[in-house]
Amino acid sequence: MTSWQGVRWTPSKLIHRLGLEIGDESSIYHWAARNHIPVFSPALTDGSLGDMLFFHSYRNPGLVVDILEGNHVLRFVVLVTDMVKL
Repeated sequence: MTSWQGVRWTPSKLIHRLGLEIGDESSIYHWAARNHIPVFSPALTDGSLGDMLFFHSYRNPGLVVDILEGNHVLRFVVLVTDMVKL
């Protein structure tokens, strides 16, 4: 079992992991990951990265990216922020 199997991935978790792995200090995702700042991307699978994830899932079954859970987290952050009036 690899480190990603059994994890319920959201777009934010995947971007965080990529940010940690990229090791490029000029990357906004690198700094967001290092500072535990979530990056939300509901359209993460709409493009090249989505194609790579799709083909990866055929060769290595078990990878699941839950777009809806990511949207729930985003809506929760928006609601809480609105309630506290930051």
